[in-house]
Amino acid sequence: MDRLISCWNVTEKCYFVVQDDSEEMALKKIAEHTEKVHNLKFTEEMREKAISVIRKAA
Repeated sequence: MDRLISCWNVTEKCYFVVQDDSEEMALKKIAEHTEKVHNLKFTEEMREKAISVIRKAA
């Protein structure tokens, strides 16, 4: 079951979208993107926000 997370919903105005088979892998990928591209530490608060906005792919 695919999961989607948009960076826009987690950090800032960024159109990067993660889609992965598992929620944990999607969270890992959005964390890596946040740290690499935006130079932001993926905090527990950001993780909780990401979990709240993760969706099933259509």
